[in-house]
Amino acid sequence: MISALWTGISGLSTSQTALDNESNNIANVNTIGYKASRISFADQMYQDEIGKGSTVQSAEKQYTQGNLQTTGVNYDMALSGDGFFVVSNVASNGTSQLYYTRAGNFRMGESGTLQDSVGNEVQGWAISSLDPDSDVVSTNSNVSKFTDDYSIIAGNQIVQYSSAIETYAAKVTDYTSSAKTDSEEVFSGAGYKTQSSKIADVEALISNYNDALEQLAADPDAVSSPSIAQISTIDFPTGTDSLLNSTGDSIYVYINGNKVSQNYIETTATTDFISQFAGTVDTSALSFPTSNTIQIASADDLTRYQLDIDGETIIYDAGIGESISDVMNGLQDAINTNSTISGTYTLSNDGVDTITLSGGTPTISGATYASSLDVDYDVAASKIATYKALADEISNITGLKAYTVDSTNDLSTDVNDVFNGKIQIESLIPGDSFTIGDVMEVSGTITVAGVSTLETVAVEGTGQAAVDTAMEALKAVVTGNQRDIYSTTDIYSDDNSNTLSLDAGDTISYTIDGTTVTVTATATTTEEELMANLANTINTDSELSTLVSADIINGHLVIESKQSGEEFNGILSFDDGGTSYTKEKDENNSISSGANAEFLQLVTTIDQTTTQSSLQLRLDTLGLTDSAFGEFSVDENGVLYMEQDGVSFAIGQVAIALFTNDIGLQPEGDNLLSATATSGDPIFSVNNEGTASIQAETLELSTADLSESLVNLMVYQRAFEANSKSITTADSILQTLIQLKR
Repeated sequence: MISALWTGISGLSTSQTALDNESNNIANVNTIGYKASRISFADQMYQDEIGKGSTVQSAEKQYTQGNLQTTGVNYDMALSGDGFFVVSNVASNGTSQLYYTRAGNFRMGESGTLQDSVGNEVQGWAISSLDPDSDVVSTNSNVSKFTDDYSIIAGNQIVQYSSAIETYAAKVTDYTSSAKTDSEEVFSGAGYKTQSSKIADVEALISNYNDALEQLAADPDAVSSPSIAQISTIDFPTGTDSLLNSTGDSIYVYINGNKVSQNYIETTATTDFISQFAGTVDTSALSFPTSNTIQIASADDLTRYQLDIDGETIIYDAGIGESISDVMNGLQDAINTNSTISGTYTLSNDGVDTITLSGGTPTISGATYASSLDVDYDVAASKIATYKALADEISNITGLKAYTVDSTNDLSTDVNDVFNGKIQIESLIPGDSFTIGDVMEVSGTITVAGVSTLETVAVEGTGQAAVDTAMEALKAVVTGNQRDIYSTTDIYSDDNSNTLSLDAGDTISYTIDGTTVTVTATATTTEEELMANLANTINTDSELSTLVSADIINGHLVIESKQSGEEFNGILSFDDGGTSYTKEKDENNSISSGANAEFLQLVTTIDQTTTQSSLQLRLDTLGLTDSAFGEFSVDENGVLYMEQDGVSFAIGQVAIALFTNDIGLQPEGDNLLSATATSGDPIFSVNNEGTASIQAETLELSTADLSESLVNLMVYQRAFEANSKSITTADSILQTLIQLKR
């Protein structure tokens, strides 16, 4: 009977535990992220094949997926799949303890970090501190974060590498209002740009910069290849279609809004000239008529001269700038190197227009002259010279290199001097991009002959190299290079406009950053020459040439900073026989050659191989902007974003922990679990690979099933009552036995 009593008591105990468990499930039916638990029963030891009751083996949480409910709250997150959020509880003594939870009802705490509902800080991979040397590119050394002044987005791209996430964010100040038109008086034909062309340059480069960022984001781990400079070809109408025919005509092209022009160049030559002579002579003289003597002046003069001697053909192709004397020397060399006739014939030249062939026995006496080319040489030579001069102008003032080519198939870096009405333009900067505008031939200054852009080839590099190249180009065009301009006319005037005389021994100096260069006038030096000498001295000085460059442009001394966006304060001074004064620069023309704006690029990095830490959400605390808040969002991999004024920053990534045995986690209350020896240590993966996905603005509901729990309550209640009955029955029998003994 005693055994039956103990068996009944064990049944009461296990039923009571089961009732407690179901009561807890029912109580947490609305708890976010709660996982329902169940009781596992086991029978107890046996004696004479009779069991001794039951016991509770475990009260196990069942980590099944709960239903997801959309809340619309930015900071709410739900896990869909296996894994746990990680939070840190920091004690007053500074120690911390990590806990794990499925409850994603988070918030921004007072400190700006992401926290759970009781103030524990959510753990993950935070962005690295900004390195001012490598992560910040600013044209203003005093600005390293975005302010309200940076009102225009130049680029924004988030790049996912294999083990890191980078955010590229670039903004500029309002270049549409700060850009200024260059002085046409100074820069026309030498880098002149209008306000609109500068704005167009910036917008074109912003487009290139964003294209480069998109290429990087598409394949971020690709190995970068060198950028290839853009090559473009412009085609000019030739022949009867050309209106470039006489003095006063001009030709021009716009490159990046920069007008490059060239006036028609006159040359002198005859209409008919000998391009070939043939014949075999004895000792008679071969003479070119004086009226047909020409100068080889252009690419169209690649004329072939041929001499037939005893069945051997001697050929010489004349080149640019060659005279008849050069042709004769060429033929002489060809004879001397011909093994068949070099021992028999010689060719002499009087230096002007007569040659004499002597030696051997000829088969024909006399000489025959044949004209194979009949052109209006004045017009052809002038067009060619004008085109070539334009190519030289492009090379001199735009930072591009221009060549003449005979077809679009000659797009290469090799110089091809066969001209056919085309100019190849190549950027000397890898990855650079430029635009070809109007290409016109003008008769006088009125009639437009037409516009023809033949072909444009633009190839960008890949990877980080393309981004860096595009960013530097954008930075340079936005900020420009500051120019200080001085007129070279009446330069010797003091502050009272008293004109001073220029004498031998007078000096002119330029000083910047403590470095001074000086040139001295001679008895024959003009004011313009003295300024030109100063410009050359500045450009060759070992210290100054690293800071500025100087040039004489349209009667002005132009000194330009070599550092994009850098302000400088140079001083131009004179000494006129002991009278010293400082020349004021032309403030109206001393403006930036770019859009005169400021540029700032920030690059942030989330290194997913580092140790997890708390996640800061305030942009001002992170050093990204001077304003704290933006629009918060999170993606399925747990990457946190904060968008402010149209720019999105990846500011961290929530870590998701996995365990080999979820059931081994120890519940601690407040929706928290702690790791145990049974659960094992947490396991993390790069970019949360293989873990649950995160659903934004969503919460995971409790897995407690109210209807199931109510049914279980009735079952456990009946079990309790039945165990009570076995106890009372055993007690009644025991009482009967006691009475029998009495």
